[in-house]
Amino acid sequence: MKNSRAKTHDPKNSRAKTHVQKLTILAVLILFIPSVMVAQVKQVAKWSEVKNLTENKYITAVVIEKLGELGITTKVVIKEIKTKRKESAFVLKNEGFYTIFVNSKIHNMREVIAHESLHIEQMEIGRLEQVADGFVWDGVFYPDQTPYNLRKWERDAHKRDFKLKNK
Repeated sequence: MKNSRAKTHDPKNSRAKTHVQKLTILAVLILFIPSVMVAQVKQVAKWSEVKNLTENKYITAVVIEKLGELGITTKVVIKEIKTKRKESAFVLKNEGFYTIFVNSKIHNMREVIAHESLHIEQMEIGRLEQVADGFVWDGVFYPDQTPYNLRKWERDAHKRDFKLKNK
């Protein structure tokens, strides 16, 4: 004996279920997308503020990228090196911001900016401090005349800049 209550295919009921499913998906998307957008805005807010005064505007993106990889949010001004120097770049800490002086025509810009970003990190975490007549690294004073290869903060940056420049 067959059950008199056997289900039969009802096209109207099937369309109604499909409609409800689509509305459910739409409601989930409406609720989910704004939270993703807010998370993206918060991430953008963590970017460093960079003012590039050189003609090479690519440097701006590299500075933001490298500081971001280090988890650093700060203000940076990028200026062209005006005097003849051995270095391709160097960084100075100012009141509330850093200045990266750079030869904007160099070909290894990512490597140089990665290296200078590491110096900013060293200053941000308190390992490196610029003082009137030299530097203090991990509590030890080094006069300005200290040869480059004896500067421990340079050794530290060179050990780590390879990984950072290739990220």
